[in-house]
This record gives sequence, C-alpha cells and structure tokens, in this order.
Amino acid sequence: MTRNLIAFLMLFILLSTSGNAQVNLNNQVLVYFQSGVQRNAPANTTATISSANILNLLNTYGIPASNVVPSFPAFNESDTVSYEIGEESRQMNRAKVFTITIVDPSTKDNFINSLNVMSEVVYAETNGEITANVIPVDGRFPQQWGLRNTIVPGADIHATQAWDIFTGNPNAIIAVIDDGVDATHNDVNVKILGGDNGFLITQDGLGRPISHGSHIAGIAAAISNNAGNNGVAGVDWQARIHPKNIYNGLGDPYITQKIIDAVNFSPNVWTLTNSWSMNKQNGTEGRYSRTVRSAFAHAYRNNRVSCVGMGNHHTGLLPTADDVMGYPAGFSSGIIAVGASDINDTVAVFSARGSHIDVSAPGVGIWSTNYNNDYIDLSGTSMATPYVAGLASLLKGFNTNLANDDIEQIIRLTADDVNAINNLPGFDNQMGAGRINAHRALQSLQAPNTLQQLSTTGGTVFSTTSNLIRTFLGVPHFGDGVYFGMERIEVRKDIIFPSMCKIVGVWGRGVGTTGYGEQYGTCYGEGICEVVPGTLTNTGCTLRTYVYFFASTYFPTNPGNVVFQYTILGVPGPSQINGDNSVCGISNNYTVLNLPSGTSVNWQATPNQIVTIDAPYATQTKLISYANGIITLTANISGISCNVSISKPNIIVTGPPTITCQTIGNGSCNQQITLCPSQLNTWQYFSIPNYNPPGAAGFQLTAFGGGYFSGGASVINVSTDYWATHDIGVFVPNNGNNSTDCNVTVRAVNCGVSQYVPYVVTFPVMTYGCGYSSYSVSPNPATSTITVSPNTKVSSAQNKAEKTPFTEIEIIDKLGNFKKRLKFSKGTNTATIDISFLPTDTYLVRVFNGTNWEEYKILVAK
Repeated sequence: MTRNLIAFLMLFILLSTSGNAQVNLNNQVLVYFQSGVQRNAPANTTATISSANILNLLNTYGIPASNVVPSFPAFNESDTVSYEIGEESRQMNRAKVFTITIVDPSTKDNFINSLNVMSEVVYAETNGEITANVIPVDGRFPQQWGLRNTIVPGADIHATQAWDIFTGNPNAIIAVIDDGVDATHNDVNVKILGGDNGFLITQDGLGRPISHGSHIAGIAAAISNNAGNNGVAGVDWQARIHPKNIYNGLGDPYITQKIIDAVNFSPNVWTLTNSWSMNKQNGTEGRYSRTVRSAFAHAYRNNRVSCVGMGNHHTGLLPTADDVMGYPAGFSSGIIAVGASDINDTVAVFSARGSHIDVSAPGVGIWSTNYNNDYIDLSGTSMATPYVAGLASLLKGFNTNLANDDIEQIIRLTADDVNAINNLPGFDNQMGAGRINAHRALQSLQAPNTLQQLSTTGGTVFSTTSNLIRTFLGVPHFGDGVYFGMERIEVRKDIIFPSMCKIVGVWGRGVGTTGYGEQYGTCYGEGICEVVPGTLTNTGCTLRTYVYFFASTYFPTNPGNVVFQYTILGVPGPSQINGDNSVCGISNNYTVLNLPSGTSVNWQATPNQIVTIDAPYATQTKLISYANGIITLTANISGISCNVSISKPNIIVTGPPTITCQTIGNGSCNQQITLCPSQLNTWQYFSIPNYNPPGAAGFQLTAFGGGYFSGGASVINVSTDYWATHDIGVFVPNNGNNSTDCNVTVRAVNCGVSQYVPYVVTFPVMTYGCGYSSYSVSPNPATSTITVSPNTKVSSAQNKAEKTPFTEIEIIDKLGNFKKRLKFSKGTNTATIDISFLPTDTYLVRVFNGTNWEEYKILVAK
C-alpha cells in the first residue's frame, strides 16, 4: 500500500467520522415518551423529566437524568402532518423519542421491559449497530457476469436484452443508503446528486480495503456505454445517485433520519437500496426497531421502493432451512427483500433463507466500483440488492405512473424460476420468486400487455378480532400511542375484471387504499390491499384490507366506504360485441369492440337453428333470421396473445313470416286461373296468421315484377292489427303474358332490417275467353261519383248467379290503404258512391257478394 493511498484512506475515514464521538450503542435504549419527558427548546439537545414514575425508574437502575437526551433534536413537530401522494398523512412524532444511556449493560433488557409497561411510554427498544451484507470471496469471476453471463449463458439478469428496450430515465434518482460513495470516482462522479459527502473505507474478509457504498452505487447506476473508459456498467444507465452515510455510529435515530432525508430530498428518489442489516447486542441478526421501521413506512407512504438485502447469515448446514429473520429485510410493506444467486443460477451458500424473501439477484464475485478509481469483486446480498434497485429504477423510469407495489410485483412475476432445477418449482424460501430478469420485466410493460390501475369502493366485514392492544405510530387522524380494547376488522370486496385475454398478475396497492396494515401489533399508517389467497381466477378475485374500531369510531373509515386500489397486468380482451339487440331479416353488422391485433374471430349463435351467420370467420358479420327465438351471439377470439370468448345475450330474433296463399277468382294459389276477356287484371292474396314480432309497428308486402302499373312495384303498408284479421293482396296486371313471376317480400317495420326476405311466387297461367264479370263500375275514369251495378252483358245462363246482390264494397289506393268501406242491406245490387274526396290516382274497387270478392280498377281524374 502506497503512502498516498494510506493518506487517502485516512482522509475519508476522517471525513466520515469527524465530530461524532464513538459510543457503545448496545448501552443505549430508545424510548417514545407519550408524556413525562420533553425536549428543552431551543436547541432541543437536553430533556426535562416531569414524571415521578420515570425519575423513580431511572433511579432504580442508577441512571442519571442527564443520560436522557432527545434522539431527534432537529425534528420539527409541525412535520408530523404532511400531504403524501395528494392525501393527508402523518409521520411519527420523533420529537418524543429519547435516547437513554444505561449504566449497567446487564440490566438493559429488564430496564426496557419496565419502560414498556409504563403508561407514559409508547415503546422502548434497544439502539444498535448495523453491518454491511458483504462476505469474502476466493478469486475473481468474469467481470460483471451478473449482467451478461458468458460462462453459464442465461444465468444473469438479462441486462443486454433489457437495454435494447430501455436504458433509463435521466429524472431517476437512486438513494444509496450505505456508508457513503466516492464522489470522485470516474465511473460515478457525474451521477452524484446531493446527499452526504465522504465515505468509509473498511476491509473485506481478505483484508482488501473497500468502499462498500461505492461498490453498491456502481452496480445500480455506474456510468455506462462510455467508450474508452475501462469501467463497469450500471443496471440503470441514466439514474442519478443520492448517497446517504448511515455508518456514523449514532444508531437507529441517525439511520432513521437519513432515510427520511433521502425520501424528502426529491420526489424523483424513486428507489432506495439498503445493503445492511440490524444487529443484536451479540452481533447476530434479528434486531427489530420500530424507530427505523417508521422511516421505511415513510418511504412506502410516499410511493418509494425500498430494496433490502436478506443478509449473509445462512449457516450452510441445512441448505433449505430458514434463518433468523433479519431487518430491515423482514419489515413488511414496501420492502423488496433480496437474496443472492451465484454464477450457476443457484442460491448462494451464504444467502439467508426465509419466507419474507421476494427475489434473488447475482451476488457472488460481482465486479463494481471501489474508491480512488479502482474496481473490485465482492460477494454478498449487498451486491444482489442494487441489481434489484437498478431494475426498479428502470421500470419506474419506463412508466412513471407505476406504484411501488406495481414495481415489486412486476419484478416478482417476471423473475426466472431457476431454483426449479433444485426441485423447488414456484416460490421458495431460498430464492423467492426466482432470479430477476430485467428483460422480461420491461417486456411485461410493452404491448400487447397493459397495466390497469383500478379502484373500487365499499366492502363488507369478513371477520373481527376484538380486545386487542395496538400501537399507532404516524397513523393519519390518530395520535401516536398505545390503545387498549381495539377491534381489527378484515374488510373484503369481490371484484370482476374487465375482459382479459391473458392475465400476467393481479395485486393490491397500499398507497391510496383506505385500510391499514400492521406488523407485530404496531400500525404505521401504511395502506394495505391484498388479493385473498385462493380467490384469483381469470375473471375476478377477492380483495381485502383492514380497518380498526375504537371508541365507537371506525379508522380510517367504515367498511362500506373503504377504497381498494388494485392493479391488473396483462393483455386486455375485447370489451363487448356491438350490434342490434333484435333481428328481423338481415341485421346490421356485429363487431367486436377493442379486438386485439393479430387475432381471428369465430362467430357462434346459440341455439343454432334460429339465425344464419353471414360471415362466421370474419372480424364482423351479419345475422339472417329464419325462425323466432332469443339467441346468444358469441365471438370466439384466438391468437398468440389472446384466447377468449365474449357474448352478447338476449338478442330477439323474428323469423320470416309464413305466407299462406288464399283462393282467388275460380282458382287458388299456384293453380291455373281462368280470366275472362274483360278481366284484364287479378290480385294475388297472402295472409300471415299469428305474426306479431317484437317492436314492429306494422308490415310491408312488396311485389317486384307486378303491381298497379305493368312492370312497376307495389308496396302495401298495413298495421299489425289489420293483418291479424285480413289477407293482403298484390295486384298483378295482365300485361299480355300467359304467366307472371313475382318476387314477393314481407317484412316487419321498425325491426332494424336493411333488406327484405325474399319469397318467389309463381302466378298461374291466365287464359282468356271465359265470360264477363258480375258487376260494372262506371264511369271510368270518374270524377266525383261511381256507380256499381249488375253487368248487363251477362248471358241468360249466367244471369241468376252473376246478378247476386252485394253486401260490401271497399275502395283501396295503390299503396293498399283503405279509403272507403261500405256495407249494404240484403238484396242491394246497385249503389252510387261518393269519391269526391279522392285525389287523382288509380284505385281498386272491391265488391263482395257474400261468397267471393271481385275487383275493378278505376282511374279518378279531377
């Protein structure tokens, strides 16, 4: 080691420790005094003890009152109420936290127990130290194999493929909560933004001098893709680095304040990386601190992602056995607990095991920045953690709307389940969801996937736990303190998903949910929303959160007003089938709304004997009705990213009416009809019994090729009431041909039909020379009156039959509308009828003799 290097080491050690007297943190106790102890303004560095109970307890343990000092002298009590993510929030009132230095270390546990039963005390706990999660290594692995593994291809985080999608957002800031970062290092210097100056230099297990925080910073966000620089690449090429040095020997209050300061530095501090563990007095893992826990709660409530190393305390004697839960990895909300994997994609022998682990990342022989422009390879969950922090920063930069829970779940869902090779498929306590895959994580946010951040309001009580003792710290609208007789209520809500082709994952979001989580009987005001295990299906799930009931009041709200925030990630399905609700004849187009690209459609209708599908394999189709009924139309959608079916039920279908031909003249439908020479025209009659489709205002009958005028078209409009009791006739002129073919169509009006249903009717042969009609109508043309009388040209043989008196006369216009209807007394055979009201046009006069109808065409000319 050169003299200059020794001087450099001493300089930075002095920078990081100057002004801080070294104390034994194991002899300190942190106490939140609800009452009885206050800070002395204005410096707030001393305390006044007004409680006799507290003074007596201190005297019992031989502790002078001067040993009680404020833990957070700079904390402003007005900061307890703030607005985080647009809603009112609270911080724990750290002005009431005091540090007590005990005289006899052997009495510390009893002293803490005595404090915790006092009414003046919210909580008491030991202060303590932390250690970095780094362990010795033997030799060097290929440089940065964790980003791209050339020894065991694929056993890495797939960074190069991820960078093809996104290399980072320059607004991102990663807070490195560690022992400081060498801000002069060529591979991180332009990345430093605010934070603490100076860094600690320690030694690894091989006796090599290292800057732990500098190594972490380089893994997460070293300057990347800089040609000519013999450096390393960070996971997030664009992120800035905000260093915080928590290794100043001042214990939990100092650590807590540094984390809070990092969160408050900028809303762009999206990610915090924490490669350290909290030790017990004997140096082992497992020390829990509510003081430090409140800082992570502050980060979570502000929508930040905290990545934390699991620790390196696995013994190796039982590879699959759980280890003592370390903290802060064991803190609940908003923590991504990270284990370490090796170059073979197996769990590192030192990496701690436990059910609280989320994912793993490369952590053995990891090359990164050291200090003084140097590089070094280190191992530990310390090295694995900034890989995850860098990935979290990439995801947030790629989609800045992501919530912290979104980022955590995406990282978990897209991890490679590499521990399956050890016969542990799925989540396991060694590697969690697996080794992270940055490429898959970013891909999950690309088309055809979408991330839908949804919410629902109102829940129901599922269960209630009563008579609880709960500590509230930093809970909105609730004072810090210990509460007795509390009820904790589990509130659930069943939700139905929007149409989805494929679901990657569904999870709850705590930020914005009006229900609280808790840990070990303490609530820190963190929202919680969970998918109840076993309820998730392709169409819905059950969400849950928790509220409290105390002093006849619900907190934060009553179950019926709970807001659940949740996220669905996957390929959205088509929203609905758009088209007619009823079909009469041929429908308009049916179309699938929001049809995913690259998919095909197969249409089906059930029951299957009511309609015909015009284009069963097209993206849109029409329906043709041929029976009456109610159907469900289903679109079966298939493709690489989507296999789903959606339906449109209760479509009312009206089939074509059944036309019944009626007897005409001296023949019947499709039989030969003999016409007399003077009988130039005839009518073809049809009836549609019992036909009344829903929504129909009437009917239309149209004959093409026949009509009132030779070669024209006749359209007859009638009401449903009329057709129920009458036949409908189509006027067929004798145009000199022996036969006439008419395409007759019938439809219901207002059925939303754009075309008619065709019927082909062949009219019978018309033969001349069979006699005269029974009546004459004159004059023709007429102006104001017409006279209907017996035909004087009839032969004597026909006289009796053909002079039969009539009983009814109708006048109909060429559209089939009845203009006049007269009834006559028995024996009438002559009548004069007023037609002065009729405009100039062609009309039909129908005469009924009690048995048959005869028809006569007249022209009214004014």
